[in-house]
Amino acid sequence: MATVTKTVGTSSRNYSTLASAYASVPANLVTDGNSYVLDCYNDSEFTSASQLLTVSGNTTDATHTLTIKAATGQSFSDNASAQTNRLYYNQANGVGISFSGGYAPAVSIVADYTTFSGLQVKSTSTNSTSFFNNHATASNFKLSNCIMQSVPRNGDP
Repeated sequence: MATVTKTVGTSSRNYSTLASAYASVPANLVTDGNSYVLDCYNDSEFTSASQLLTVSGNTTDATHTLTIKAATGQSFSDNASAQTNRLYYNQANGVGISFSGGYAPAVSIVADYTTFSGLQVKSTSTNSTSFFNNHATASNFKLSNCIMQSVPRNGDP
């Protein structure tokens, strides 16, 4: 079993969007025999008014996993001022995913054995249902070392 890494960003990376990188991952990782890592780079902010990423329908197991993460040195926790930076979304500090649309989450994870790590996710819409959605049907899902920020929904404090 191997780990296949795909880079995501705007400067000489394999893919320029999260959705296109995810589309390159096979539907059945177990049959494929590999685990996949989508390494995100802070070349520019990942932005959209529609859902940026939906991870759904992949066949995985404990040894054939999918990881979506900030590449080495690209996370807000790798920033030179990490010890004193406020824990608020700041794309200058590390990989950022900004969602301005409404009535959908910025990122939705429905696949088992998926890890989402070292990323910042922000929703700027007052009509967004959430900025991140891990459906209860996804087992062994891991959300690690992330900043999640949203504006209040209409009428919420």
